[in-house]
Amino acid sequence: MTRGSVVARRFGSIQSPYSMVGATTTQLFAAAAPHLRILDLCGNNLRGAGVARLCAAPWAGSLAYLDLSQNHLTDEALRTLARCGLFKKLHTLHLNGNGVHRQQAGQGDASITDGGLRALAECPDLANLRVLSISGARITAAGLEAVLYSPHWKLSGLSVAHCGLRR
Repeated sequence: MTRGSVVARRFGSIQSPYSMVGATTTQLFAAAAPHLRILDLCGNNLRGAGVARLCAAPWAGSLAYLDLSQNHLTDEALRTLARCGLFKKLHTLHLNGNGVHRQQAGQGDASITDGGLRALAECPDLANLRVLSISGARITAAGLEAVLYSPHWKLSGLSVAHCGLRR
């Protein structure tokens, strides 16, 4: 038994990609999973539409840990998370690897930037957030300040590796 399967059984989480083989995010988001606390959706190409479906899931408000790394997310996806008002129990949010990526043909590059981080930092519904990972995001000092000086957060962990921060 792998460590991931132990975590999944112990905490009632759905891990991806291994337990999602043959499943779709539509099935996952429609499932009745009121005891789900940990959700790892890393690398599922969710984009903004997938985040919107996640926000509509009836159990989304029970999550304490959410990993949306490597899903081609943009600032608009983060604004959707902030506006939905469901993540009041969330204490860990991973958004790693959502740096510059190609959108659909003709739509240019997109990524998580200062604007998306500001939307999250200004959201009172995320007041329980303690760990944030945004490694690989395109942020500047302004985005980092929004995170560090959020009036709602008391972060105990922050990952900003490969964000191109300068002295």
